[in-house]
Amino acid sequence: MTNTDKNKEQFLLNEYQNMSIFAALSTRDKKNPIYKKELPKEKEIKLIELKTYLKNKLDQYTQQYKEKVNENKHNENIEKLTQEITTEYQDILHEGNFRIGITQKLLNLYLKYLWASDKIPTPPHCPFDSIVINNLQLKNIKWTALKDIGKYKLLVEEAKRFAKDKNLSEWELELWNQK
Repeated sequence: MTNTDKNKEQFLLNEYQNMSIFAALSTRDKKNPIYKKELPKEKEIKLIELKTYLKNKLDQYTQQYKEKVNENKHNENIEKLTQEITTEYQDILHEGNFRIGITQKLLNLYLKYLWASDKIPTPPHCPFDSIVINNLQLKNIKWTALKDIGKYKLLVEEAKRFAKDKNLSEWELELWNQK
């Protein structure tokens, strides 16, 4: 691989990370914001640090996905990543917590980009957002509000029912391309 090829690949990976972070952190849910409403000036720098931290965590976690990851391990990764982000950034996060719903969107979307560009095998899950959840006819669940892995697992099970014999990633990709 030439140096230019490496640079092109790194550019795309950076863009995939940026788009995943932007999508996960850009919630219009006024009841469940990501950050505390009033941040002192000295804490605002942590917002920038958070994005760098998330990129590093995506790099770290996605190394596992170069090989097929089973559903249990994937759920563990979502829980563990949520806890790590909460521990590191609770002083700027709404209610002091990074929610499962935000983490699953972040990780699942990044995995989708890597899979769609043939960098990893098919991920175990798809990104759950309002489009997917509405197609599941689950009107009372907001991905931005998911705080525990149990409710996330309910989404996964309901999506499997809709996907029938398809992998969730394949099913969601088809759904996304039809919108």
